[in-house]
Amino acid sequence: MFRSLTVFALFALSLQISASPALPPLGSLQRRTDPYFPDTPASCPICAQDYPSINSCAQAAPVLANFSMIIFNPGAFIDVIKCACVDTFQAAFPQCVDCFIQTGQQDVLSTPDLPGVVDGMRRICALQSTLLGNVSGVNGDITATTTPQPVATGRVMNMETVNNALGQIINRPRVPRLSPWSTPAVADSAWSSGDFMLGAGMVLIQRNTHKIVVVHETRKDYWFFPRGRKDIGESLEQAALREAYEESGFRAQFLPLINRTHQPEPPQLDQYDSFYNTEPVFMSLMSWRPRRRRNGTVERFGGEYLTTWYAGMIEEDAVAESGTGMPDEQDYKSHVLSFDEAKELVFGVERQILFYVWDMYVKTFKALRELERQAAEQAASQATPVDEHVAEAVATQS
Repeated sequence: MFRSLTVFALFALSLQISASPALPPLGSLQRRTDPYFPDTPASCPICAQDYPSINSCAQAAPVLANFSMIIFNPGAFIDVIKCACVDTFQAAFPQCVDCFIQTGQQDVLSTPDLPGVVDGMRRICALQSTLLGNVSGVNGDITATTTPQPVATGRVMNMETVNNALGQIINRPRVPRLSPWSTPAVADSAWSSGDFMLGAGMVLIQRNTHKIVVVHETRKDYWFFPRGRKDIGESLEQAALREAYEESGFRAQFLPLINRTHQPEPPQLDQYDSFYNTEPVFMSLMSWRPRRRRNGTVERFGGEYLTTWYAGMIEEDAVAESGTGMPDEQDYKSHVLSFDEAKELVFGVERQILFYVWDMYVKTFKALRELERQAAEQAASQATPVDEHVAEAVATQS
């Protein structure tokens, strides 16, 4: 009966998320190479400790890609829940993603939509958390029910517990469908200051050459766009320009683009200027996990890192200055590359950001050229014809 209720509960959950973008097949999480785990970045030792759970969960995950597989093989579904919720998948997976990205091993966990995968696992884990006894309570994915858990009578479930679980899922506000440029939306949240960090990043494009600045971490051999945490009292715009200078060596300016934004127009700004602006072009979100003491107690809670991205520009004759970075950034070297070269080097969310900024940049460039053409035609049509006799007189005097 327990498995029947599990299938029924999952069916109800599938109704709730049917309007959301389809989740990618989780079987793509299977590792393709043997990873290595250096001492730095800090996420790597954490990932090394929990990687067996990540790998075993990846092997079982394909059952989530097809609902019919769950109907005909509910035992496999329960196995996925055990590894995804009970076995540290929720906490360790983001650390492994960070480790493999920072060390250039992104092929180890290969999927086109990592946030979508994690969101799908959390949704299913949250429902089963209640059905199986709050196994994901440490992740805060769902509020534990006050209904007593079923007492040891085999696997017979208390129907009141099932109803409470379904009620929490079905009545939960639906997250909106976002554009194809974005990963799935997240549920409404509220975080205290100790649980988040704010940062800023910038994609730099060189004027006239249309090339892109990409920073190479030469010691660890990975490529990225300038970004980092903002300082206390610093605005996000100031942080973006500062990080661009520190990590790339270039003194940048904000690049106006035809940028669709939901920010309101101030009274002194006309419609054209609001359409063509330097507002943020992207937001990215990354989690960090709690730090635990040897006895298992929490030394520091985990949190969310929100980065606001801007488009920037440098002059055609700009030269990168050396020694502009922090002590741990001295291995950074800037390269000015074509779009095709840059897209092969950056990875993860930064590759997604690059495609979006480039699309806006190309559209803006074409629109400005079209405006110039129209202005030239209008000027030519309004020009006063020159009298032939006057022209001849001027030519004689000269």
